[in-house]
Amino acid sequence: MKEIKDQTNPKNDEWDRESWKNFWTGCHQSQLNDPDQRDLYLDYVEVMTELCCFRGHTEILGRDFFTFWLIQETFLKWLKLYLNRGLGFEEAWFLAMEALTRTEEGRGVTYENSYEIMGDDYWMEYEQYLEWYLDDEIYRPRIEQWTEALINFGISEDKAVQMAEELITLLREISFEQRIRPADFWVGSGGSVNVA
Repeated sequence: MKEIKDQTNPKNDEWDRESWKNFWTGCHQSQLNDPDQRDLYLDYVEVMTELCCFRGHTEILGRDFFTFWLIQETFLKWLKLYLNRGLGFEEAWFLAMEALTRTEEGRGVTYENSYEIMGDDYWMEYEQYLEWYLDDEIYRPRIEQWTEALINFGISEDKAVQMAEELITLLREISFEQRIRPADFWVGSGGSVNVA
């Protein structure tokens, strides 16, 4: 399999790996200074740096996973981080889901303050966001793709279906809370393993 290349521009010091790491470290100083959150957010900085340097692609156990769905890619980066530490697949999977939940918790705009922040245009779009969120046809292909990928990683079919459904439920909830636009729901296809 072809090695996935770092997509940052080495000639532009502002966007090399170290600069991204410094950027994300700066964004989360309060969490990094909190002893209870420090370890989690040190990992979060690594995940976000990887996300910025390797856009769309994540190599997991020798397979290239490709997605346009940003929150799914973030999960993939967490999964890769834990697998690279030598954890078993299922343990890494559940730790990645937990880490994603904890680091994305409370992000985005709440219903209560969204009118003041976003204005009239936001509320005109709200019903459409809700339709996308409730439309299972958007998410069913992702569940099927993840189920197939999990079976290929040695997970039993019943367990794979359960894990895939739990993951996509979590990701769709986070996406809806962050008001992700329709383009981020697109299910693509390509030569690598596609979990879009």
